[in-house]
Amino acid sequence: PSPEPTEPEPIEPEPTPPQSPEPTMPDPTAPPFPEPSLPPAPEPNEPEPTPPPSLETSMPDPPSPEPGPPPSPGPTEPVPTPPPSPQSTTPEPTTFSPEPSFPPLIPPSLSPMSTPTPGTPPSLPPSPVTPPTTMPITTTSPSRPPSPSPTVSASPSVPPLVTCIPDDPSSCPNLLEECDPVTRTCMPIACNLTIPGVQCCEDIDCGDTTTFVCEPPLCASLDCDPDNVTIGCCIDENCEAGEVCVNEVCILRGNPRFTLTWFGDDDLDLHVITPGGVEIFWNNRIDEISGGFLDFDDLGGIPSLRVENTVFQVPETTPNGNYTYFVVNFQQRGEADSWTLEVFEDGVGEEGLPIQTRFGEGSSTDFTYVR
Repeated sequence: PSPEPTEPEPIEPEPTPPQSPEPTMPDPTAPPFPEPSLPPAPEPNEPEPTPPPSLETSMPDPPSPEPGPPPSPGPTEPVPTPPPSPQSTTPEPTTFSPEPSFPPLIPPSLSPMSTPTPGTPPSLPPSPVTPPTTMPITTTSPSRPPSPSPTVSASPSVPPLVTCIPDDPSSCPNLLEECDPVTRTCMPIACNLTIPGVQCCEDIDCGDTTTFVCEPPLCASLDCDPDNVTIGCCIDENCEAGEVCVNEVCILRGNPRFTLTWFGDDDLDLHVITPGGVEIFWNNRIDEISGGFLDFDDLGGIPSLRVENTVFQVPETTPNGNYTYFVVNFQQRGEADSWTLEVFEDGVGEEGLPIQTRFGEGSSTDFTYVR
C-alpha cells in the first residue's frame, strides 16, 4: 500500500538582526570645540543615532543582539548623545590674560540660563575642559638699597668717674679733683693755690701775662706757635721720633720714664734709684748697668715752664724690681714752687697715660714704682 502523504512542516524564517546604520561623519563646516554642534533629533521611526567616532580611537560596534521577536513598530524615544571623550578631542590652547578672572568657556548655546527649544533633547553639561598648564609668572621687583640707619645724635661726652682712695691725693690724676669718701670717685673742687701741684688759678699767677697764660692748674706759654717754632716745641709733632713735647721742651720717651714738671724759678732736681741701687741725678747722669740716664736737667731762673726727665730705653738691660724716686728742692727762690711728678711706660714708638702721678711743692718724700 502507498504511504500516506505527510505534510511538510513549515520552516520559520531565521530573524535577521538589525543592521547598524553607517557612521555619520562630522560636518566639516561645524565650528570646532569648544562650541560643539548638537546632532539633529531623530525621527520617530528613525533608528537610534550613533555617536561620532573619536578622532584618535574608533569606538567598537555594539554586539549583535540575541535573536528575538522583531521590535514592534512605534515611536522610539530619542537617546541623548554622550559628550565627546576628553581624550578624543584636543582642545585649542586658551590664552589667559594676566587678570585674576577668566572669561567663561561655556558657549552661549550651552549656557545653563538658555531655554531649551520644545521637541529637542535636553542639553547635557559640557565635559570639563582642563586649561593648559602654565608656569607661574614670577615678578622680580627691582632691588632696593638698604635704608640707612637713622643717625643718632651723640650726647655730649661725659668723662668717666675715677675710682679713688680717700685721703690719698695721688689717687685723683687731676689736681683740681679730690676723692669723695662716700662714692669713692674723683669730684671737681675749686681752684686753690694751697693745693700741692697747683701752679695757677688766674693768669696773674703765672707772672708775665704777656708770655704765659693760666690753664688751671698749670701755666702755659701764650706765644707758642706750632707752625713757627725756633726753640723747643709746642706740640709732639714739633719733636723727633721717640720724643714728646712737655712744657715746650722735647724730651725722650722710655719704659719706665720719670718726668718732673713745674712752673716757677726754683731749681728742683729729680732723683731716681734703680733696683740695683744706682742713683741717677744731675751729678750722676748715666747708669751704665741699667742704661738709665738723666735726659734733661733744668736749673731754674726766671719764672717759666720747667721740666726734668729720666728714662730707661734699653729693654734688655732695664732691670725689674722696685724703683725709688723723689724731688729735691736744690735752690728755692721765694715761695716754694708746686710740681707734678709722673711715671710713664711709653717706650720708643709707644704712647700711654701715666702709671703714677704725684703732686707737691719743695722737697718730697720717697715714692716707689715696681716694674
